[in-house]
Amino acid sequence: TLPSESVVDVVGTVTVPDQPVDSATQKLVEISITKFHCVSKTCAPMPFLMEDACRPDCGKETDVGEYTGEEKASEDGLVRVGQEVRLDNR
Repeated sequence: TLPSESVVDVVGTVTVPDQPVDSATQKLVEISITKFHCVSKTCAPMPFLMEDACRPDCGKETDVGEYTGEEKASEDGLVRVGQEVRLDNR
């Protein structure tokens, strides 16, 4: 298996699935893969997912004030990556 940060080339045919794929952003199409090539495999996995790092922290985004470094649990249960972790892993 490849780490999720790897870069790949995929060749295939776009098809319409029998049922919508609810777990994908494009629910009404899918790719039937014919070729798969790893362009660049990551050497070390990132300590967080890019999806989590891109998720805004509404409390901090609207709050103007001193950054204390304290991390609070989110109300919706989704993981959020704080500024300190982002900066330590640039």
